[in-house]
Amino acid sequence: RVDVVRSCIDMSRLDNASIADVRAELGINKEAVVIGNIAHIADHKGQVYMIRAADAVRKRHPAVKFVIVGDGELRGELEAEVKNLGLNETVIFTGFRKDIASLLSSFDIFAFPSLLEGLGTSLLDAMVMRKPIVSTTAGGIPEVVQDGVNGILVPPKAPDALARAMVQLIEDPELRNKYGNAGRRIVEERFTADRVVDGTLAVYKRILEKR
Repeated sequence: RVDVVRSCIDMSRLDNASIADVRAELGINKEAVVIGNIAHIADHKGQVYMIRAADAVRKRHPAVKFVIVGDGELRGELEAEVKNLGLNETVIFTGFRKDIASLLSSFDIFAFPSLLEGLGTSLLDAMVMRKPIVSTTAGGIPEVVQDGVNGILVPPKAPDALARAMVQLIEDPELRNKYGNAGRRIVEERFTADRVVDGTLAVYKRILEKR
C-alpha cells in the first residue's frame, strides 16, 4: 500500500554556479580544515551540539574552523554559547546566504546534527559538491547518508560522538575524498529529477494495471 518516491535536487544549480573565494571573505586560511553547516538556525537543527563538538575538536586541532550558515530564532543563543566556550575564533556565523555553491566549495566536511529531519536537501547539495558528511541518524537522514559509505552517522544530541567523527575525517583526507565521491554517486543514482519522474510513473502504472 505504500510506495516511496524520494525527493530530488537540481544538480545543475550547483554544477553551473560560479564559485567565489568564501575563505578569503571570511578570513580563513587556505590550509585550515573547515567544517560547515547550512540550515535554518532552530532547535531541531541541532547546531548547539555542533558547537559543543567544536569545543572538543578545537582542543585536538586548534586551526579547525566551523562555519554556520543561516539565520533563525536561536542565533543569539548559539552566539552566546560560542562566546561562553571561548570559540569566537573557531566558529563563524555568516547569516542567511544564497551563494550555496561557493560556501560548500569552501568546506572540507559538512556537518548536519539535526534532531528531527524528513530528508535534508542541504545534505544532497553537499553530496553533489563531493563533501563527506557527519550527521545524525534522525528521521530520513540514513536514507541519504550511508554510514561508512559517504559519511559517518552518530546519535542525535551526542556532541562527543559528533566530535569523534569530525576528528576522524579531519585526520584522514583520503577518507574524506572517498566519502565525497561516493556521495556524488548516490545523488546521481537516487535523487535526480529523472528518478522522481520514473518512480512516480511506476506507481501510476502499477495502480492502473490493477484496475
